[in-house]
Amino acid sequence: MCTTRDPEKEGIACVLASYDNELTYQKLTDICRLLTARPELDYAATNPDYVCPIEFGYVPDCGSICEMIGHAIHRMPTYIGKPGIRMIEMALDMTGRTRDEAVLVGDRFYTDIACANMAGVSAALVLSGESTREEMQNSQYLVEYVYPSVKEMYAEWVYGQKKKCS
Repeated sequence: MCTTRDPEKEGIACVLASYDNELTYQKLTDICRLLTARPELDYAATNPDYVCPIEFGYVPDCGSICEMIGHAIHRMPTYIGKPGIRMIEMALDMTGRTRDEAVLVGDRFYTDIACANMAGVSAALVLSGESTREEMQNSQYLVEYVYPSVKEMYAEWVYGQKKKCS
C-alpha cells in the first residue's frame, strides 16, 4: 500500500483521518479540497473518539477532527475502529478464543464499552481516561469490571482474583 500526504499525488483511492498531534490548517485544507474535488474517494477514520487524554486534561481526538471536517464538506467518514465490532471478531478468529473468554479494556463508554457490549464480550472500564465512575451509574452500557487504571487491573488479574462489578 502506498501512502502520501500530498493531495496532488496520482492514484489516491482513500482518505484516512486519525488523531494527529501535529495537525495544521494546511492538512485540514488539503483533506477538504481532496474530498470536495473527488467525492468518489473512500473516506475513513480510525475512531470516533472526541478527546484524547493528556497530562493536563484533554485535546481533540479523531472524532472531533472529523466533525470539523464534516461541517466544512458535509460528509462524515466511515469509522473503522471501535465501537464497530470487526476488531473483536478478528481477534477471536485469530486466537481461537470464544466471546466468553474475551474482555475488552477501555476508557470510553461510547466507543470501547459500546464495542464490548455490541460484540457480546465482557467490558473492563479503566478510569484513567475519559470516563468516570459517576458516568457509569447513568450509562446504558454494561461494565463487568472497573479499575482506576490498567496498572491496577494488571496487578489484580495477574496476582489476585478478578472480581465482577456489583
